[in-house]
Amino acid sequence: RSEEWVLMADSSVLGRGTAAGVINLGKGHPNEELLELPALAKAFERAAARPGARVRMMQYGPGEGNEAMLRAIRGAFEPDAEDGALLVTNGSGQGLDLVCSLFARRGDVIVVDSPAYFLAFFTFRDHGLEIVDARTDELGLDVDALEAALPNMPRPPALLYTVPIANNPTGASMPEERMRKLVALAQNYGFKVVVDEVYRFLTYPPDAPPPRSVRAFDTDAENPVVFSLNSFAKLLGPGMRLGWLHAHPKYIQRVLAGGLVLSGGGLNPFTSEIVAELIASGEQARIIARLREVYTRNMEVMASAIERYVRPVCPGVHYAKPTGGFFFWLRLPPQSVADTWELNEHAQLQHGVSFFPGAKFASRGRGTELDACLRMCFAYLTADDIDQGVKRLAAAI
Repeated sequence: RSEEWVLMADSSVLGRGTAAGVINLGKGHPNEELLELPALAKAFERAAARPGARVRMMQYGPGEGNEAMLRAIRGAFEPDAEDGALLVTNGSGQGLDLVCSLFARRGDVIVVDSPAYFLAFFTFRDHGLEIVDARTDELGLDVDALEAALPNMPRPPALLYTVPIANNPTGASMPEERMRKLVALAQNYGFKVVVDEVYRFLTYPPDAPPPRSVRAFDTDAENPVVFSLNSFAKLLGPGMRLGWLHAHPKYIQRVLAGGLVLSGGGLNPFTSEIVAELIASGEQARIIARLREVYTRNMEVMASAIERYVRPVCPGVHYAKPTGGFFFWLRLPPQSVADTWELNEHAQLQHGVSFFPGAKFASRGRGTELDACLRMCFAYLTADDIDQGVKRLAAAI
């Protein structure tokens, strides 16, 4: 298993080491043309010119985050957050690591949707957590199946992790009735729910209001269970290393009492002041609107290309249009393609295209039904490259 984990973390498998001439449909990054550095530069100038900026930006900051950043997050993204329920983080990955560190113990069970965001597996492994897969369908986590499975688990879970909105890798979103039932199950069985909601504000069509957070259904102050993770990695750029955690204030206090915050103070106060200024100016809202428009167009281009190129050579291909986020999840009929890991190697070498094979998103790696699946990203490439890349994929199949 250790060799398999090393392979899964290899730079070429992560999509960071693509050979020249290969169209990388796997890389889950934003297109570089959508990284609005000039807007951030202007926001920095305004933030740095404010009285007291030197201290707010360059000194140790409040553990929960700078006041301006918390006010901006509440105003733009979390209007229903109660006082003390928000914590500025270095991104959703750090938020996940904090929850695993402080609210679980080595050997605990964590229930994870399957397929799952594969990089989360490494965090769970670091903390010695035992992963139990949870069934999903075209509406995300199958909460009824989870309810049936819970009594038969080897021991009660400590945590459940899911990407409930515009799931990575499937693109599916949980309806509110499932969110509500998931919270009730967690309260009844005594586990915490960690929802990675980084695509909540990147849903389609672009004029639709963002869906509600799972945290909105966590209304029992005596038995709160939900930790909502979010990030500016998708809303501005991964290099921002900025996000937030939304949870009951008593859980935020537990994080503030931990060694990470006590020893270092607030997380990323410098960038927080810049992003708070960007939000206050209205530029963040404009950027999000632009992202949603571009990604909607790219999503339609990829859907059209799948029908035009893949469907004729693989009539049994199954997929659903994503409700948001970055990704398409294709399930190929096993009689056509039994192992997309091998297909990916063939596609790169012989057809100049790569993608992420389904086994990456399986907690047990290769040898499951996910071997016949693959993930493609429509956020990173131009429309022309998306079309050409899917055409090359069809040729490889």
